[in-house]
Amino acid sequence: MTSRSFGRATGSRQDLREAICQHATRGGEKLRGQGSLTSALVVFIQTNPFREGQPQYAQSALLHLPQPTDDSRAIIRTALQGLDVIYRPGYDYQRVRRNAD
Repeated sequence: MTSRSFGRATGSRQDLREAICQHATRGGEKLRGQGSLTSALVVFIQTNPFREGQPQYAQSALLHLPQPTDDSRAIIRTALQGLDVIYRPGYDYQRVRRNAD
């Protein structure tokens, strides 16, 4: 699992996409280092639950890859599809996470 908390909250879809790409790249590196493959991944985003009075949102998406892989490009492509499904504008996100199984 890889996750990232932002030093500051962000509502920018581009910031989230960049974080997901970094996580997916690192996940692929870890898989290759272990000689492992993944057939699914989870993309998760959330706002800061400790910021009272701010709109809250947390969502995840379970995504299956067409075939088991350690290819960062395939993992990135799939993870970004998941982000597109769960992203909602109007929130300040604090964390993104990408899990590979």
